Amino acid sequence: LPVVWLALLTKALQDRNRAEFIPTVEGAALISLFAWVSLSVRHYFQGSILSLDGVTSNEVYAYSAAWLILGVGLLVAGTAWKDKIIRFASLALMVLTVGKVFLYDARELEGLLRVASFFGLGLSLLGLSWFYTRYVFAREEPKPAA
Repeated sequence: LPVVWLALLTKALQDRNRAEFIPTVEGAALISLFAWVSLSVRHYFQGSILSLDGVTSNEVYAYSAAWLILGVGLLVAGTAWKDKIIRFASLALMVLTVGKVFLYDARELEGLLRVASFFGLGLSLLGLSWFYTRYVFAREEPKPAA
């Protein structure tokens, strides 16, 4: 709900020509969305008491999956709405997720699970690269003179 309120506030700021506050409000909305996704994963594994000690390996992997899904969703939304801030947030979240998977998640895996993890990570990075070159950094074809 706070993310929706902040999005509505962004629209109201645009209507009142107060564009200087829009990046701050969008940043707060993105941080709120990230916190909501992360706390939802925590709630799924821990129940209603989020301050319990201990984190299972499934919970650690679920954070990576949830952040990856959120990053892809932000990338698609930022591209569709032509919003640079959302696309940069998506890129930052993807870098955070890739770093977490590469440095933290993979160290606990052994054998074929580690190979499968790196294979999935490579496919994700290839898909992300294809999407960026196809839709974000696509060059406009010059129109022939009539």
